[in-house]
Amino acid sequence: MAPERKNLLIVDDDHGFLDLLKDVFRPHNFSITCVDKPTDAVMQSRKKPFDVVLLDYQLPQLNGDQLIAVLQEINPRTRFIVLTGMGGEEIEDKFKGRGYFGFFEKGHIDIQKLRDTILDAFKS
Repeated sequence: MAPERKNLLIVDDDHGFLDLLKDVFRPHNFSITCVDKPTDAVMQSRKKPFDVVLLDYQLPQLNGDQLIAVLQEINPRTRFIVLTGMGGEEIEDKFKGRGYFGFFEKGHIDIQKLRDTILDAFKS
């Protein structure tokens, strides 16, 4: 019996970045869904549960706080990894206890470390 595929949702309004991440994670046995709007993230989350959500904190329509709150209502077990230009301690304080699994500063992302963090989030 094949292992169950893990569901990864990536939310970012930068299409080039979405394409890069999709290419990075394609070799893994993830079911990857990429969206560029928070409203699409909510719609997709209602269709299927996501184990891990990788999201940009600064999004149009809803910011990271608001989007995480909505997605947590849909699936409280989801783990969140936040991409941000903000300071890490501020992000950690905001999301502790809310499925927060880590953050990465945009512009300085170590892709290997990001991949490892996502793999760890799937295991937890």
